[in-house]
Amino acid sequence: MNTTLEIKIKQAEEAEGKGEYFYAAYLYREAMKTAKNLNDGNGIALLKKKIVETHQKMQAEMQTASAETEISGEAIIKFLASVIDNHNIEQIFEIIGRDRGFCPQYDVIAEQAKNIPLWSIIADVTMISKDGHVIKGGNDPAQMSFMQRYGLNQEIILKVYLQRLFYELMRQQNLLTEESLITHFKKSQLFPENVLKIVEVGIGRYFAEDYVSALHILVPQFETLFLSVSEKIGLDVIALEQTKEIATRTKILSAIQLDSPEFQKRWGKDFCEQLKYVLFEPLGYKLRHKVAHGEIGFEECSFATTSLMIYLFLAVTARVKKTS
Repeated sequence: MNTTLEIKIKQAEEAEGKGEYFYAAYLYREAMKTAKNLNDGNGIALLKKKIVETHQKMQAEMQTASAETEISGEAIIKFLASVIDNHNIEQIFEIIGRDRGFCPQYDVIAEQAKNIPLWSIIADVTMISKDGHVIKGGNDPAQMSFMQRYGLNQEIILKVYLQRLFYELMRQQNLLTEESLITHFKKSQLFPENVLKIVEVGIGRYFAEDYVSALHILVPQFETLFLSVSEKIGLDVIALEQTKEIATRTKILSAIQLDSPEFQKRWGKDFCEQLKYVLFEPLGYKLRHKVAHGEIGFEECSFATTSLMIYLFLAVTARVKKTS
């Protein structure tokens, strides 16, 4: 092992031995930069493990910070009335799917995020997951500033408005039912037959309050529906395999596609950015990866999160109409 790398690892180990886990984690990350530059496989393997271990140890030393946003009860009641009053459930589904208020406005947030807090520029800022991993993009102050603001907007939309609206429609008005939702999806004529059958099961689990099963059904089926509809509106969703023989397949939905000018022109930039945050963004909900790889927490399988997926289905059916 390189002498410089050995010294850096030793310094980190000494700090860890003293219980200085924040400092040790920083030193291990600095040592990792050296190991990567040297392409030292053994050093990289050791440091990956040590970085995660020290991050896990320092969780107990962390303090929770919170931010509060005040929204009047009158404003929420007024909003609910604007969606529900004098509308049948089909009209309400259309309003939910089309209303831009349910989708964070990317350009507005990006402009606000230009004011990066000074502390995040001066300090060594790293975002860490609950299990000790460094989150991709968590070292970039500009990206962190944007994602914090975007995340706050999405949380307000979900927890203050969307969740409340769905609860009101289900529990108080008895308008949002398993039957009315499935009927709406069938009428759209956008769902491939097999996808619709599986989505029906997911909706059944949603109304049975089995949010674990509902999410594991609805998240992958939304991806299939979104790609299917994207193809119908003229977007390229076919991948050519990188092999000697000619082989094709349907592309896997990714942030790369949602970032493309073609997808953003057809679906709208704000909606594509929302899908990225909900399904893929490491600093966001990342539901697609969490569900696919078994990383989702039980507490994440909630009424709010599942209602968010129902909203995404409604957004697709409201934005695209099948014609003859």
